[in-house]
Amino acid sequence: MPLTLAQLEALSQQAFPARAVARRDPDGYAALHAAIGEAIRPVAHALEFDMSSFVARDPQELLALPPHILFVWCDEADLMASFYALPEADIAANVAQALHAVAGLRFGDPAQLPPEQRGAVLRIMAAIGTPLARDADDFFAAYVAVGDPDPELPVRAEVEALFDHFAPCYVPDADGLDRRFTRVIPVHRHIDA
Repeated sequence: MPLTLAQLEALSQQAFPARAVARRDPDGYAALHAAIGEAIRPVAHALEFDMSSFVARDPQELLALPPHILFVWCDEADLMASFYALPEADIAANVAQALHAVAGLRFGDPAQLPPEQRGAVLRIMAAIGTPLARDADDFFAAYVAVGDPDPELPVRAEVEALFDHFAPCYVPDADGLDRRFTRVIPVHRHIDA
């Protein structure tokens, strides 16, 4: 059962704290962990996201865990949201730059974005991968090779390296939220009228 457009908008634009947690703030990690649970809980049933195992974590327990970024992909094409727990230690420089560039972004057709943002969005979309295209070649043909070439866009080799990169980080239920998150990065892809 998909979300309503209003629920998707609220999830992508208002539900999560916008600020990152200070590196040595155990109370901040616990507060963010709780805020993530509260943001997802109202839409969990529609997303088929089991929240029954979600429990508050002790701040010191969270501090002992490796840092992650919760990436929230909201897509109007299917009125659904996907969650990815990205380990900070494993994020490549090009992906880190792209995440920074797209944080909080609401966009439609990537081709309508300025080149730097378009390149960042395409890198993130390639990392999401399979839900958006069959494989790296299909993705490159559908999203990158259209329009004028630009040095800000990923080249074919980069798309191949990035494709489905986020798949192992997909969070299917509350068990995947049992991590120390340093920040939440929501992105909303809307349907152009």
